[in-house]
Amino acid sequence: IHGQRSVVDYLLDKRASPALQDENGLSALMAASTKGHADVVSAILRTSSAAGLNLQAADGCTALIQAVHKGHASIVATLVAGKADVTLGNAAGYTALEIATGMGHASISKLLQAEAPAPARAGKKKKKKKKTFLFH
Repeated sequence: IHGQRSVVDYLLDKRASPALQDENGLSALMAASTKGHADVVSAILRTSSAAGLNLQAADGCTALIQAVHKGHASIVATLVAGKADVTLGNAAGYTALEIATGMGHASISKLLQAEAPAPARAGKKKKKKKKTFLFH
């Protein structure tokens, strides 16, 4: 689709499923989220309730995780407003919030913290160091 909104509109009008995935598990929504095509993301979410909002690619990434990784704050906001699951993690187990925080995307982290379930907002508790006979 490469951000060509007219092609996306045509396909959606013909009832093409935006939830279809390629051999790597990527969907049109994931591609648009990765490339920063906010208008295409909005069109897909507006047109179809089966947009595959929470589909995961072979690497476990969702459209939300991909938008976070690329720092596309407006797309992250659109996906969150569309009810993207902020608790899903990629194959390594990292959630969108953890990725945003790790990459220094402060505004995205703040947005995701507001949407995250209570335990994720509180942050991970530090593990107490165990004392052994070598270290006291």
